[in-house]
Amino acid sequence: ELDSFSKLLGCPLLTGKPKMAFIQCCRGECTAPPQVVEGGSHSSEQSDFFLSYASVPGAPSYRSLFPNPIEQQECGGAWYIHALHDAIMTKNIRSINSLNSEVNFIVAEQQGVGRNNAVLKQCSMFLSTLRYQVHF
Repeated sequence: ELDSFSKLLGCPLLTGKPKMAFIQCCRGECTAPPQVVEGGSHSSEQSDFFLSYASVPGAPSYRSLFPNPIEQQECGGAWYIHALHDAIMTKNIRSINSLNSEVNFIVAEQQGVGRNNAVLKQCSMFLSTLRYQVHF
């Protein structure tokens, strides 16, 4: 898993460079509210990572089969990917942290209907050990 960073830690060419991943997948099936987890300390080899997830640990990520709820267009797809695309293409955001805060907001505003008319909500998240701002 990328959470452990172990696959990328042994690459000296990446030292001091931002390592970013945007991950669209479910992280479990629990639909209970997420709990805050205390993070451990970061050693220098764990620095400069940026991970963006479609959902919080233990929660599913959703996709629409019908109109895109974000752009009101006739196409389906993952809420997270649509939010990421929308934030990149329509917002004047230049930092990776601000971009992903906007993605979190867009995804959290979405609502779907599941089995037995259950209301579906999703919360994306990002994890950063970046030591400096990344602008684009």
